[in-house]
Amino acid sequence: MRTLLLLFLGALLGAAEPDMLIEGLKDQAITYAQTQADTTGGSHTFRVVQPPALPTLRKGAVTFQPSHLSKNDLMGRFFVAFRILVDGAPAGICRVDLEGKWTGRLLRTTTALPRKAVPDASQIEEVPFEGTPPPGALTTLPDGFRTRFPIGVGRTLTRSDFEPIPLVSAGDHVRVELNWGPISITSDAIARSSGPKGERVRLELPSSRKMIHAVVIAPGETRAEWLGGRP
Repeated sequence: MRTLLLLFLGALLGAAEPDMLIEGLKDQAITYAQTQADTTGGSHTFRVVQPPALPTLRKGAVTFQPSHLSKNDLMGRFFVAFRILVDGAPAGICRVDLEGKWTGRLLRTTTALPRKAVPDASQIEEVPFEGTPPPGALTTLPDGFRTRFPIGVGRTLTRSDFEPIPLVSAGDHVRVELNWGPISITSDAIARSSGPKGERVRLELPSSRKMIHAVVIAPGETRAEWLGGRP
């Protein structure tokens, strides 16, 4: 009878050990997701939507190292990937599926916005939101951007509603700074493509009709690195 009791207790302890690992892993996944979410605005809450499935592990001290998140916005459904270690040695991978909800304030239009508009504070309002916002929902207006298309009243603004404002447009007469090692010269050029700050545009040098590429650095200003005679 004593032997049977010991075997029964051993079976219970063996079954409890994976359950304890899974509960600890679920807590670790939520903590990891919350740590990543703390770098963004608003407040996030998370819940486990699918318990993790662990592979068969050899005996030893089991630990889990978070590897990566399946997406960056941490809203809606996503998962946290983990490396499994036994006595410090790799022993497999697993994942914990979570659902994230967000509480904060989003931007909504109070007036219709035409294409290529740069909205100001009188044309938008902050509205409270709880749940899963639309993909790319904005909490602040991006600098240096304009509307990509006409937007109606009452729309929650997202990143896809905006495009960078070109600082150089095709046909513009611009200045280009040509750098070749320690040597730097400035020339006039005609833009043959458009671009915002930091983007490469095609330029034509009127004196030679040569086409070059340069980076937009300011309105009407560009810079090119002359490497081997070809910028």
